[in-house]
Amino acid sequence: MVGSYDKLGTIKKHAMLTALSIRNLVIIEALDLSFGAGLNTLTGETGAGKSILLDALGLALGARAEAGLVSSESKQASVTAQFELSDTHPVWAYLAEAGAGSDEQDILLLRRVLNSDGRSRAFINDIPVSISLLRQTGNMISEIHGQFEQYELLDPNQHREFLDISGNLEENLKSLSSLWSSWHEAERKFTEASKHVASMQQDEAFLRDSIEELMELSPEEDEETQLASRRAFLANRARILEALTDAMQSLENSGAATAIRQSERSLARLADAAEGNFDNAISALERAGIELAEAEQALSASMASLDADTDTLEFVETRLIALRRIARKHHTHPNELPSLLIKLRNDFELLEHKEDQLSGLRDGVTLARSKYVSVAEDVSKKRLVAARKLEQAVHKELPPLKLERAEIKIETNQLEEINWGPNGIDKVRFMARANPGHPFGEMHKVASGGELARFALALKVVLSNRSFASALIFDEVDAGIGGATADAVGKRLKRLSSRIQTLVITHSPQVAALGEHHYQVQKKLENGRTRTTVTKLKDEARREEIARMLSGSLITEEARAQAERLINSA
Repeated sequence: MVGSYDKLGTIKKHAMLTALSIRNLVIIEALDLSFGAGLNTLTGETGAGKSILLDALGLALGARAEAGLVSSESKQASVTAQFELSDTHPVWAYLAEAGAGSDEQDILLLRRVLNSDGRSRAFINDIPVSISLLRQTGNMISEIHGQFEQYELLDPNQHREFLDISGNLEENLKSLSSLWSSWHEAERKFTEASKHVASMQQDEAFLRDSIEELMELSPEEDEETQLASRRAFLANRARILEALTDAMQSLENSGAATAIRQSERSLARLADAAEGNFDNAISALERAGIELAEAEQALSASMASLDADTDTLEFVETRLIALRRIARKHHTHPNELPSLLIKLRNDFELLEHKEDQLSGLRDGVTLARSKYVSVAEDVSKKRLVAARKLEQAVHKELPPLKLERAEIKIETNQLEEINWGPNGIDKVRFMARANPGHPFGEMHKVASGGELARFALALKVVLSNRSFASALIFDEVDAGIGGATADAVGKRLKRLSSRIQTLVITHSPQVAALGEHHYQVQKKLENGRTRTTVTKLKDEARREEIARMLSGSLITEEARAQAERLINSA
């Protein structure tokens, strides 16, 4: 059940069943129905096929499918239910999270395709989805109360939700859920820390030895990369030294420096007489002498650097082997060893101060639990008060519904701690008894299908200002009653429909007369085959149907007059 409340607690999310399309389902060959707001009534003789309409809608909402529902003349049946929703209805967020969202958030199409072998497929807005997603979506926008359905009243989780709605406990439950999350997050942190400490205690000696080993090795950032490069250099050191020596000897043996100096002096002696013709040549020789001197110095410096380099290839390779061996031991990369040393030191510090650390986390769990329990107990007290008020309100609705001897009792019992949850510590159950002096029991065990539907109606009327439902469907809620009781049922359905679209399958003329939209279900023989048809009735046709419900197959003028009075009074 999903909804959103304004300050008065009235539902703000709008949803309405607007159309139902059925193909090849049992004795319905092709049927397209449209529904309106308010009270929609469906009438017809017993066996006309009203229950098939309910089965069809149930299929579109995710109910269990059976192969026997497919028409004998067809291999496949389909049902499509169209809902009109506000763009703020919570079902859109739910579908978006499930990957079945829609850009146009105003029309929701729920479709079920059923094969003759019993297999079925589900679609939401023409997107293939699982049956469970279809069912959950259907539950968010409608409720079916059929004589043989699994009522909400049979689900203890719904009992608690009904009670919380009646007690205006939504805000309390939000706080409670938040405290539940905080408590379990604190427990998770404590549990993880405890496991971590226990694991470290088992390996304490290994942890201490690893720290000592890493500190002795003293790995540096990016050291493995640098050593690999250094090793490559040292592997070529002899060849580099040989090349430097050859270069220096070549320069020394070539006499280039002497030749440059002699050439420069020869030109310099006649520079004045040459009237500038030798200037460029003399400058070039000067630059050549300087560049040659710098080359000799660079070669000497490189040679000196090699002579001063004390690293040996053996040293570098030994260092690399040591880094890689320890890295393999700890299943990490050699360049990550400095970070590993920091982590191991932190782990060892936690181990040394484990009692302080765990004590703080343990206190956090105790405090979080205490806060949760405090609010949960307050919610329990509020539930007790709400239970008594809800009992009284429902009891006032029972006598007019021909349940004057029946009683309900709302039990709230504290659960074992293992069963506590975000909604509190209580188990809520709606109990009933049909007659005074008898023991209370579960509703479905002490009430017939029709009585259970009337219990549901009474509860819905009491909670109508705060109902989560968007569309309510009742199947023969008036079964086995008539006269004033049927009139009382009809008035309550009418009251419900002023806030929530309500569809009811009825045999009661009093209920049918109150409908704003009236549909007649008939079974006809066409071309040797039985078919179910549905007609929307107005004016004279509607009066005739209600007259039939009053008098049977032989419709009298008195029945027509009574039907007219019922319609006018409605």
